[in-house]
Amino acid sequence: MFDEALSVLASTRLQAPSRPGCYRMLDEKGRALYVGKARDLKKRLQAYTRPKRLPNRLQRMLAATRRLELLVTQTETEALLTEASLIKALKPRYNILLRDDKSFPSILLRGDHAFPQIVKHRGKQTAKGSYFGPFVSSAAVNASIIELQKIFLLRSCSDSVFAYRSRPCLQYHIKRCSAPCVGYTDEKNYALLVSGAKAFLKGKQEGVRTLLAEQMTAASRAQEYERAASLRDRLTALAKIQAHSQFSLPHGEDADVLALCMQEGESCIEMFCFRHRRHCGNRAFFPHHPSEVSAAEIVASFIAQFYAAHPPPSIIYAQPAPHEVGWLARSLSYRYERQIRILAPKGKRFPLFATVYDNAQEALRRRQAEKRRFADSWTALEEMLRLKEPLKRVEIYDNSHLSATNPYAAMIVADRQGFAKAAYRKFIVRGKAAQGDDYAMMREVLSRRFAHKQSWGLPSLVVLDGGRGQITAAQEVLAEYPPLPLLAVAKAEGRKADEETIYAASSLQSEGATKALPLGKPAALFYFLLRLRDEAHRFASGAHRAGRSRAHKASQLDEIPSVGVVRKKMLLQHFGSARAVAAASMAELQAVGGLGEKAARAIFEHFRSETLPANKQQSL
Repeated sequence: MFDEALSVLASTRLQAPSRPGCYRMLDEKGRALYVGKARDLKKRLQAYTRPKRLPNRLQRMLAATRRLELLVTQTETEALLTEASLIKALKPRYNILLRDDKSFPSILLRGDHAFPQIVKHRGKQTAKGSYFGPFVSSAAVNASIIELQKIFLLRSCSDSVFAYRSRPCLQYHIKRCSAPCVGYTDEKNYALLVSGAKAFLKGKQEGVRTLLAEQMTAASRAQEYERAASLRDRLTALAKIQAHSQFSLPHGEDADVLALCMQEGESCIEMFCFRHRRHCGNRAFFPHHPSEVSAAEIVASFIAQFYAAHPPPSIIYAQPAPHEVGWLARSLSYRYERQIRILAPKGKRFPLFATVYDNAQEALRRRQAEKRRFADSWTALEEMLRLKEPLKRVEIYDNSHLSATNPYAAMIVADRQGFAKAAYRKFIVRGKAAQGDDYAMMREVLSRRFAHKQSWGLPSLVVLDGGRGQITAAQEVLAEYPPLPLLAVAKAEGRKADEETIYAASSLQSEGATKALPLGKPAALFYFLLRLRDEAHRFASGAHRAGRSRAHKASQLDEIPSVGVVRKKMLLQHFGSARAVAAASMAELQAVGGLGEKAARAIFEHFRSETLPANKQQSL
């Protein structure tokens, strides 16, 4: 079984240099099976020439190997970093995969406005300003922004809203903003608030508390009682924040604390983040890996992949200690050009680690219990349908639009293991179907989906959000395919929760007609089908909201050839809105710094073109 792989190994090993690098094992279709790193490629490949000594998972991997590719690097550090990048890009079957590696949010105090705005920021840090984080949960960011608004009264409104306020908004009245938009705070005093917020986010809470107390005392002595009361409220908010700080590290270290829990071949890594003496939230990760992998390998692979995308703190506390910890620490230090240490939690830090481990254990317990419930419900669905073959893939469809605007449809996919989010798809509905006809939308979406039957395969069951009408529309499209069972989840009259009706297509009914299934509210299967429908509704609604948001952000400025992203931002910051740009005179446009006379004339003439439709003028 290893003959072909050993032949490939032998020919590649003869040409392999005794240098650090990465290697990729590929199957007969060229798909990556495994990505590895080595200090010495020739010696590392030698280890695979004795397959009987390898773990079972590597034996299976070697048996499927038909090609071997090498990538030589200059240093061992580059080899480790390259391995992490290749694993993320190729997702090899036999590697440990960190699937949830999306960007984490930070707090941004903008630096491109006289009165800086405080916002949650996610993605590349290209905007001018000061960034604080990252936070591993959006809830932690949102809570921190509210705290900062209570203490420092910073604005969170957009520049366009700020420019056109004539009276304070609700944020001022609930004591979360100093209302600089209407002149209640001047630029100098607002700058003091911003500097205080920066000091607070850098961990200098005591200095902030002392300054607020001194200002309150001074205001009281000067008989400025309203200002003194405001400062008192801000001090109270600061005291509550400090009192509710549940977790901390000695000496105010910037650190991440990681704990791994393994049970029944699955693992969970819980991460607690600390920045500038503040707990920035915690999060559970569930790496995908073969059951035979050691705990040290899982932790090492997690650290390499996670911190390839997210800047690490100066210290990473990890238990158990990761595989080849010295190599890993040197690689991260090299990548980020500063010393990064990977240590085991000891002494005063150990009680906190125990809390982190308990959270990892509890998160894994909940995940496994959820998977068992999902599998039990899946079995119950199979028994109810009485199909000849087991269910392998269930597809659920839903439409979302607002009075026929920005119509979207969504397809979600589930299997026995749970929701297969990598297979989710969203469809922008166009043509006649985009006019708000749900049946036409369903026909179009199913037609487009089943045009991919070769690459996506066919489902075992189709579930629709709707009733008999949606089933009829689906049957019209699916008539040319092998019979597929169809279910539909119809909302109750008045949209009363948990009173939906489940309909089945004629192919599942002995009577030969679409009929409501006798699933009452106590039935676990009833709630399982509602959950499938609700997940499709969530995904479709999210796609619709994102599309609607993009449509709202679009303006006629996008139609001017000489106006790109930079100039559009420049114009909106200067005038506040596209309507104001359209009404601006030539002299006002030329007064915009960096615009230029030629571009200003193009904009001026665009808005005064006689051929511009009236509805375009009104949409400004």
